[in-house]
Formats: sequence, C-alpha cells, structure tokens
Amino acid sequence: MRFLENKIVLITGATSGIGRAASIALASQGARIIIMARNSEKAEKLVAELPGQGHLYFLCDMMSIGDIKSVAERVKLSVSRLDILINNAGTWFNERQLTNEGQERTFVVNYLAYLQLSIQLKDLLLKSEHPQIINTASFYHKQTFDINDIQLQHGYSMSKAYALSKLYVILMTRELGRRWKADRIVVNCFDPGSVNSDFGRGQGGWLEPLLRFQKRLFGKTPLEGAKSLIHLASSIPDLAITGQYFQDTNVAEPSKNAQNDTHARRLWDYSLELLQKIDNAVPVK
Repeated sequence: MRFLENKIVLITGATSGIGRAASIALASQGARIIIMARNSEKAEKLVAELPGQGHLYFLCDMMSIGDIKSVAERVKLSVSRLDILINNAGTWFNERQLTNEGQERTFVVNYLAYLQLSIQLKDLLLKSEHPQIINTASFYHKQTFDINDIQLQHGYSMSKAYALSKLYVILMTRELGRRWKADRIVVNCFDPGSVNSDFGRGQGGWLEPLLRFQKRLFGKTPLEGAKSLIHLASSIPDLAITGQYFQDTNVAEPSKNAQNDTHARRLWDYSLELLQKIDNAVPVK
C-alpha cells in the first residue's frame, strides 16, 4: 500500500508475537521500522530480516520510565519525524513486585510506558503529515476501575493486574484522542485476541503450562492477531475516528468502564502526577 512508503514507524514489543508479525508486514509495504527492545540479539535478527533499508533498533528497558526517556531522546537524534508510534510491549507477572522506580511492574510495562513514550515523542509525531499512535489493548480489559487502588496494592493477582493494565490503555487512548485531536494526532487501540505467542513466557507461575496449552489449541497466529494493527497502520488516519477501540478492522464497543470519561480524566491526572515524580518526567500540556 502506497500510504506506508517511506513512513517511519516506531514499535515496542517487536521481537516476537504480533509485534514481529506487524513489523515484517509494515516493512513489506515500504515502512522504515524503528524497534525498541530489551534483547539485542533478537532485535538484530529482526532488523536483518526486515524487507527494505534504514531500519534501526534501540535497546530499552520498558520497565524503567527513566530508560524510556533516555532512549526516546536518542530516537529524536536519529530521525526528523515519526509517522506512527505503536505501543505494543506487554507482559504479566505471577507476583506483585515493584520496579526500581517503585511502581508495580505490569502497570508500568503495559500502560505507563505507553503514556510516557507517547508524551516523549509527541513533537516528532507533530512533524508528520498523518501522525498516528496505535496501542495494544485486549478484550480481557473488563475490570472495575478504582482510582484508590490503581496499582493493586490490595488483592493482587496476575490476571487482574493484566486486565486492569489493558483497561488503562483503553482509557488513556480515549483521553489522548480527545486531548490531541487539535494537534491532528490520531490515537486508537486494538484487541489482538488470544494469540499463540511467547507473550509473558516464564512469568505465569503454576498456571503457565495450562495457558500455553490453551493458546496452542485456540490461539490465533501472530499475523492473525496483528490484523487490526496492520489495518490501522496501513490506512490514512481519520480524525473523525480517534480515541477508539478496534477489533479486526472495525470500531468496537469496549466495557462500560472503558467508555467512562470521568475514569479517563482521573487516570490521566493520576498518571501525569506519577510521571512527574519519576525521574523528573517531561512536562505535558
């Protein structure tokens, strides 16, 4: 598709699963891919396999807001604009533990890193003719929103932490879509469904063998899971369709909690205050 010819696309979580499948598909359509990854061997291998030229990778710990800030600044020195930001990195953890910055790990990798990177790279996106942010959400997001227990200090479970992080992604997409519409930045998210991939490998505790078995039996292929992502990235962004949740190639209706604008605003305020406390995060307008 001609729309992606010479477009610059940055994607996190690109070295496996739907991120890898999408990177190859988008590069095949002429996009220049920038990867943010934590494993240099996997990143180098993917870059070597991508069709076309000019692809780059940056090592980044998505569990560290400070590292995301630092790497984002390096990205700014490497490219003059960014056309599409794909926030796709994700994981889950069997036990509640905090990052070195004092935050719950699932919350950071699956949600807060998305917000920080979007904020950090906004000025690069503004230099694009058709700027777009695409966030990976999930049908698994159906949880109750509690502003007083955002990071599950009470009653932690792996499945609940994961589900809440995806609820936060949908709420954040909704709020960014509203706030950045005047800047012409289109922000949407999508549900890949259940995908047979290496997602969260080694982090599932005693449930992991069962989860792996279910994915092998019923899960989509990574390319099938990336269908919505590839569709959004391959289409000219439409400002009339921003802040939305996609399944396959269609706008879908998430849970009522995920459509609640009060929840979205309260999460936004909480998140900005938190980011400003972590390593002097970038001020946001």
